[in-house]
Amino acid sequence: MDSHEAALDVVRRYLADHRGVAQLDLEGHILHVNAAFSSIVGYAPDELVGQHHRALCDPIYAESDEYRRFWAQLRAGSTHTGLFPRRGRGNRLIWLRGTYIPLRDASGERRVLKVVMDATEEELERREARAKLQALDHVQGIVEFTPEGEILAANETFAAMFGYTPTELVGRHHAILCDADFAGSRAYERFWRQLRSGEVQAQEFQRRAKDGSIRILKASYTPVVDESGRAVKIVKFASDVTEDAARRTALHEMSTPVIPIWPGVLLTPLVGIMSERRAQDVLTKCLERIAEGHTTRLIMDVAGIAELDGTAARHLIRVARCAALMGCKTIISGLTPSVARRVVEEGVDLETIETAGTLASALERAIEGTRAT
Repeated sequence: MDSHEAALDVVRRYLADHRGVAQLDLEGHILHVNAAFSSIVGYAPDELVGQHHRALCDPIYAESDEYRRFWAQLRAGSTHTGLFPRRGRGNRLIWLRGTYIPLRDASGERRVLKVVMDATEEELERREARAKLQALDHVQGIVEFTPEGEILAANETFAAMFGYTPTELVGRHHAILCDADFAGSRAYERFWRQLRSGEVQAQEFQRRAKDGSIRILKASYTPVVDESGRAVKIVKFASDVTEDAARRTALHEMSTPVIPIWPGVLLTPLVGIMSERRAQDVLTKCLERIAEGHTTRLIMDVAGIAELDGTAARHLIRVARCAALMGCKTIISGLTPSVARRVVEEGVDLETIETAGTLASALERAIEGTRAT
């Protein structure tokens, strides 16, 4: 055996151990298959030998002009490499990645050597990922940038958030979606510098639409890095939460009335979210009204509070303590069992504060208290 034949023998043995191999004649009849090929398609070797290659193909494809051209090109000496959909036992769809190679065997006969690997799982995962991305494309804004901020691509959903078409955005800089002051700031420079260094940026961002209106986006900017860790592209996924942000702002900024409902009794019905600023507003208004007259009871009804956590409860306690210094006792009403449990779990001590399950109960106690005094 000369060196050339020895080298070919090494290749054949490697292929036999690591790849599915089939030998076919120029008409497409299967002459030989190795164990790996047999395992991939789910047939025993003796079930395959003598069969035509079309037995492993979709019937419609096997009768098509495309299939006839495929074999005509092989007979003409053309090699075919790629990903091929085929059919295994039970008509199961399989994907084979490999090559059809026209050559001559040891006796000089022209044959086609088919060398493949099973890529079914890989291809199905790829198609599933593509389907998910296509579904995501319809509900979420997706945009790609260069590391310098130039827009490379934007889907319809993202462009529509700002009143643009994708064509209007491609080639423009990200800065056109920002306030001019922010786009020229050091904070903006730092934002892109951090992205170029590979840092993900994810939060709510304020941006500007084509008509100048403010858009609030819940978004993530994710750097795509190469082998050296250098950012080569930035991918942004975004959802328009402008309306949600407006509702949250409205809850934070809701006014808090302090209403005289009985001689010596004030009621403040709390609705929305109890932020630090809101708590300060409640404190100021309550103390001002207490100072105006002979108030001895303050009812704070929390049934309308959207989020009553430990922080909000501490704000209420501060109001109650300040009221106590002015000779006014506070009753907190509207505490549900779940809210009460959460407040206790967060370590807030309400033992020094009188509570009532309902506003009616609180009002009854407050009136009785004023009579007692």
